[in-house]
Order: sequence, then C-alpha cells, then structure tokens
Amino acid sequence: MENSNFHDVNGIAFLENNLVVQTGARTKFKELDELPLPNREAINIYNYLETWKNNHGESSMTISTQRGCPYTCKWCSTAVYGQSYRRRPANQVAAEMKMLKEQYNPDAIWFVDDVFTISHKWLTAFHEEVVKQNAQIRFECITRAERLNDEILRLLKEAGCFRIWIGAESGSQEIIDAMDRRVDVNHVKKIIQDTNAIYLQTLLFPTTIGCRYKTYTVQNHYRYCGTNVKR
Repeated sequence: MENSNFHDVNGIAFLENNLVVQTGARTKFKELDELPLPNREAINIYNYLETWKNNHGESSMTISTQRGCPYTCKWCSTAVYGQSYRRRPANQVAAEMKMLKEQYNPDAIWFVDDVFTISHKWLTAFHEEVVKQNAQIRFECITRAERLNDEILRLLKEAGCFRIWIGAESGSQEIIDAMDRRVDVNHVKKIIQDTNAIYLQTLLFPTTIGCRYKTYTVQNHYRYCGTNVKR
C-alpha cells in the first residue's frame, strides 16, 4: 500500500517508528446478501472433491450462511466475526445449494456456521426454500442442543441433513459451567437421543483436554460420550 495512510484503515496493526500501532475496530459487514459467492473455479475443484472422497469416503463442499455468534463460550474465538448475528437470506443459500448440486454434485455439504439453527425463523424459511427450489442434498451442520427441538429436527431432516455436530464439549456439568457453555448436560443427552431416534447421526466436540479439571470429572465426560453418542 504505497502512498497510503495505514492510520485510516480500521482493524489492523502495524509498526511505526518501532512501535506497534493498532487502529480502531472495523465495522461489521451486515449486508451478507451483497457478498459474491466463493470463486470455486479458482482451484481445480474436481481434484478437491476427489481428495475428500479418497480420504474420507465421500466428497464434500462447504457453505457459509452467517457471521457472528452471540454466545460467550470461553474457548471459542469471536475475533473474526464478533458476536453480532448476521445471516444471508434463506432463498440465496438454497440457490447456492442447488448450484453446487447441479454443477459439482458433491456427496455432501458442510455448513460451516457456528450455530446453524440459532434462528428458528430463518431455518423454517430455509427449509421452505430448499424444498421449493428442489435443492435437497445431504448436509451436516453444527449447532447447540438448546436450539434443537422435534420440529427443528424434522425440518433439518426434510431439507437433507444427515448429521448434526452438537456443541456439547463435555458430559460433565462442572466443565460445562467452567467454560461458560450455558447448557444443561441432561438436555444435551435428551437431544442426542431425540436426534438418534429419527435416524440422524450425532457427534460432539470434546474439548476437555488441556483444561485443568479433576481426573474423575474428565472420566465422567468420556463415559457420557460413550454412552449417548451413536453414529
């Protein structure tokens, strides 16, 4: 950036006279519908799909529908997108699914959002658009147990969901509370059972390793995961 004043660029840090200068926070972009789709043609996408299939048994592509997460889990990074929830229109997301399905035909889609079902209103619109546009394709997503219920599970499955990654992180309430996870492990257990009952796969994200907790607490965590999670 020749002949530019770095002080005028928000959200960066730079050296000036051997001192670190940090500019003000960058304004969070709200109009996500104005963003272009990823330039998937910039790489050999078919090599990418083949690599996924050879190493994981099926090919997969990703879609991002939101930015920001309002939760305060202590291990999670919110430095990039912040805690203000913003989302692309449901019809636009369904159209991207249909395009990937018709143009690349991957075996599955991975939604990279932190909490895919955070808005039940948006998810209802998403289900409607996916069905209307005939955009159903197998997909997996990440969410929180308290943002799932029988109706949301039904909508997910009808839209093509086959696997849900539930952000439980631990089967120990002590660890959950220390991480500021704000969820009841008994509710997580119920949601896992409800999800498995309609033949949706469930997986968890164990993050106890590296945390300073009593041995029996960590043991309870792994005993919980082994008892309740089915693939």
